[in-house]
Amino acid sequence: MPSLHDIYCGRLLIKRNVVAPQTIWESLQRLHESFEQGRIVGLIEDLKNAGQINENHVQKLKKAAARHQLLVQEKLFANIILKRQHLNKEALRILVSEQKRNCFNKGLGMMLLERAIIDGETLQDIQADQAIQYAEKVSESEAHFQQVLSELHPPYSVEQEHKVLDTLGLTPDRKPKTENLWSKQEAKAAINAPITEPKVDPERALYESSDNAFSNVSGRFPAFVDDNPLKPEDCPIYGYEIIRVLGKGSMGVVYKARHIFTDRVTALKVLPLRLAVDSQYLERFKREAIACMRLQHDNIVRAYDFGGSEDYYYLALEFIDGSTLEGLLKQQGTIPERQAVKYIRDVALGLDFAWKEGILHRDIKPENIMVTMTGDAKLCDFGIVKLKDMADQPSVTLAGTTVGTPFYISPEQAKGEEDLDIRSDLYSLGITLFHLVTGEVPFTGKSQGAILVRHILENVPDPRKIKPDLNPAVADLIGIMTNKKRDERFQTPRQLIDTIDKLSWA
Repeated sequence: MPSLHDIYCGRLLIKRNVVAPQTIWESLQRLHESFEQGRIVGLIEDLKNAGQINENHVQKLKKAAARHQLLVQEKLFANIILKRQHLNKEALRILVSEQKRNCFNKGLGMMLLERAIIDGETLQDIQADQAIQYAEKVSESEAHFQQVLSELHPPYSVEQEHKVLDTLGLTPDRKPKTENLWSKQEAKAAINAPITEPKVDPERALYESSDNAFSNVSGRFPAFVDDNPLKPEDCPIYGYEIIRVLGKGSMGVVYKARHIFTDRVTALKVLPLRLAVDSQYLERFKREAIACMRLQHDNIVRAYDFGGSEDYYYLALEFIDGSTLEGLLKQQGTIPERQAVKYIRDVALGLDFAWKEGILHRDIKPENIMVTMTGDAKLCDFGIVKLKDMADQPSVTLAGTTVGTPFYISPEQAKGEEDLDIRSDLYSLGITLFHLVTGEVPFTGKSQGAILVRHILENVPDPRKIKPDLNPAVADLIGIMTNKKRDERFQTPRQLIDTIDKLSWA
């Protein structure tokens, strides 16, 4: 399915008279057939295979499209800071002019930060809005493209041509439909002086830009259609340099990466094309991004950036130099009870903050808890979160089905109930504590269903049956957290934290 990258490149090809609208129309016909057959081919790839464009065209288009992506994101950032009144249009225009002179090598965010107009926390907040708006823009554009594909059919006609032009963001006379951030008249009024800058077609400038104008962008954008990890030199995410693979999971690959402009090391989670075409996977990925962007807390892995780049969606997360609790369990067998309770308290602090923000994690387990080199626990992987303020949005799961990990799932979650609240996460956290101090999970079975039934019907056993010397207070803590009845558990993370703070370790 054509991407936002393809849409922009198609527009450039028509505007520069490299190909005719009918050529694009014919290519879209072939793409639709390929998609129906389960094969994913991009517009530029198809045009090259058909001999309509050459490798020189492809390389110029990749450079221009990458630059265009940057400018779209900067425009979104500019609109946000204007809406929030951090700057007026006059001041913003001065900064944008400086950006143009420096070939956009520095983002507006860093320029505002350097001038102390905003602080770091405000910058992260704006970047969160910017990333979400960009991802929505990508989704809307591609959904529109998919709809138009279904409406294209032989024979070629003026009406069909207009559909193609409309999809590519062009009017019937092949002019861009997009509007500038501000008009020439507004700019004049803002600075109260004539504008001396020559009028430049930005798309022509991008298309004809020199190799040095966008030197930080890789010229190679491989399609991620299989499980092969990217090589460092192949990173398609503008502004990031891949260092190594950290892990692979159901939602893609996670890389250790460096943000080129800030030199910040991140965990870059990349959702590949083969999963992005599945709306459920994409919705989960987006929800994780939205949740992480909201949650700025010491006991939650932070998110710095989220967006789309060619055939990828990506989420840049805080890189934790440490291990998961699952990793520690594999190394040590069990965790000393005082240390285990400390980790549980850290996670409870994160859950308390998340729940106040309307976010339920739904997949608490040792694998999703990171431990830093300084011994602090941080909650991660919000892939199946439930957002209270998105209750009217399409669910990422089917009604009545079970989400979560069977070994740690709450009884109500195991039943597929929809009215889950923070007490469900506290149950899973209690099972996690049971595992940490005993080295075993309370319930096992020959199948997932068997484990779920045990969570629903059986009481969690006293952990002292496995570890007799366990502090009775810790055993009682686990008992309360894992009570079958929600009303008899801790009702909030804060109640759990207060109880832990009163524990006797004599």
